[in-house]
Amino acid sequence: MKPQIQKRYGITMVELMVTILISTVVVAGIGVAMVDSQRGFKQMYERTQGDVTTDAYVARAVFDRICRKSSIQRCLPAIGALGSYAEVYYYNDANSTSPDRYTQFRVADRTLLADHGAYDMTAKSKTFVSTETLATNVTAWQFAVEGSSVVMTLSLQKGSQMMTVTCSSIRHNE
Repeated sequence: MKPQIQKRYGITMVELMVTILISTVVVAGIGVAMVDSQRGFKQMYERTQGDVTTDAYVARAVFDRICRKSSIQRCLPAIGALGSYAEVYYYNDANSTSPDRYTQFRVADRTLLADHGAYDMTAKSKTFVSTETLATNVTAWQFAVEGSSVVMTLSLQKGSQMMTVTCSSIRHNE
């Protein structure tokens, strides 16, 4: 007589261990991918929504808006030594026959400021009105006039975030 082998239903300990091992590797891989994805998302969010990026966009928008209103022929922009500041004269009132406002873009204590005021072209006198903060954490800057354009190059840095912005605005008004 042959011994009969009884069939047992279920899984063996070896099969269970192999299944647990494979499951652990898959779950660990998914976890690593999720952590890396979260880290990448946070880094990209800080890069696009951080102080440096926001300040760069604000500085560029205000500089562009004011310089586009400035005069091409009547009042040339004043540029400081080595491009340290820029002063533009522009029309605040569309019915004005000559530039009636000025803005000086300058950097003080790593902050880009825009000093606004009234300008009397006949008397060549300026009356200061207000100062607007455009950007902080400025590490380098330069202003220039090239043809009918006013150019601003601005470098910002806060921690590991760095950005350099170059804005060239064409003066439109006569």
